[in-house]
Amino acid sequence: MGLSRLARRKAGAFRRRTQHRLRSPAVPQCCGHLNRWYKTYEEAAAVRKDCQGYLLAYRRQYMVVDRYFIETLGLNPNDPDWEAIGFDWVRPLEVIARTRLYSKLVAQLPREAA
Repeated sequence: MGLSRLARRKAGAFRRRTQHRLRSPAVPQCCGHLNRWYKTYEEAAAVRKDCQGYLLAYRRQYMVVDRYFIETLGLNPNDPDWEAIGFDWVRPLEVIARTRLYSKLVAQLPREAA
C-alpha cells in the first residue's frame, strides 16, 4: 500500500471517530439525557443564556445540554474554556478555547488498533 493511500485511510478513520463523537448526541452513553432541541441558533442561544446550559449543534439543529451531558462526553463542565467560548460551541467567543476543548475531547477517544 502506498504512503498516500495509507495517509488517506488513517485520516478518514480519524475524521469518522471524531465527527461521530462531536456530532452525534446519540452516543450510547448519552441516550439517558433530556436535552432541549431547536431549529434556529437564535432560539437555542436565548434558552442557553436563560438556563445556563451548553449550546451544541447536530447537523442543522441546535441543542442546549446540561453539565451532565458534557461530563458524559468526557469533558469537564467546569473547564475555564467553556466560559471563554461563552458556553457556545457553535459561535464561540474565543475560537482558540473551542480548539482546546476539541483537543481534550479527541485526546480521550480510544486509539485505533495499529
